[in-house]
Amino acid sequence: MAAALALLRSAIASGVLGGLDDQGRLEVLHDLELLTRAAALSVRVQVDFRTSQIARQVQDGVAPSRAGAAVAGDLALARMSTPTMSSRELTSARALTGEMPHTLAALQDGVISGFQAELVTMFV
Repeated sequence: MAAALALLRSAIASGVLGGLDDQGRLEVLHDLELLTRAAALSVRVQVDFRTSQIARQVQDGVAPSRAGAAVAGDLALARMSTPTMSSRELTSARALTGEMPHTLAALQDGVISGFQAELVTMFV
């Protein structure tokens, strides 16, 4: 996965995508579609990170009510987002992994997008 992401980053930075023929463009679109299916992985990674951070902080003596307070900020840095957006997305991720396994499966299978999954968690 790391090699594929490095190649994608390189292609974007160098502008090499402009030199593709139509078949190459379709292949890039296909690969990008596969990447959107990685949204389910992102959901799981966010929840696992939160769980790990809270456990470590409690073990280090942080009050359970305060543990995890900076998780959204850490996720925001990693995702190049804002803490507010990361907090909202983490709340959605927690709902998907804890309460909505069918919606998470649809996200993983590419039936719905990350945005659609987040809407489901907000309005259900």
